[in-house]
Amino acid sequence: MTSAEVRRVLGQPQSVTTEDDFRDPGAKLVVWKYRDVLVLLGSQDSVRGVWLRTRQVSTPRGLRVGDPVSRVEQLYGFAAFRDAATLEYSASEEQRMHVIRVVVKAGVVKQIFLGWLLD
Repeated sequence: MTSAEVRRVLGQPQSVTTEDDFRDPGAKLVVWKYRDVLVLLGSQDSVRGVWLRTRQVSTPRGLRVGDPVSRVEQLYGFAAFRDAATLEYSASEEQRMHVIRVVVKAGVVKQIFLGWLLD
């Protein structure tokens, strides 16, 4: 998905921030902020990932911010990586950098990232 496609779906972002892409000198990483989501755009004008920040939006399987960890496990099963603050699920063994990362606190989902990890 490109930035033009994001604008068609979500409209104009509330704010835009940019920073240098440490992997590619001269390139930028761009974050478009909306009320419920952050959209991360990479150097090639493509979506690198999306952070879900409120209950207003969900993952394709229905996970939302505010859900208990038990709901994460019910929808996604055993996490490929897990610690006290994070559950992470890879798209596949071949695409381990394409993930759903669930940030939790006190057993409750606080944020959800869907996208590609930076290496």
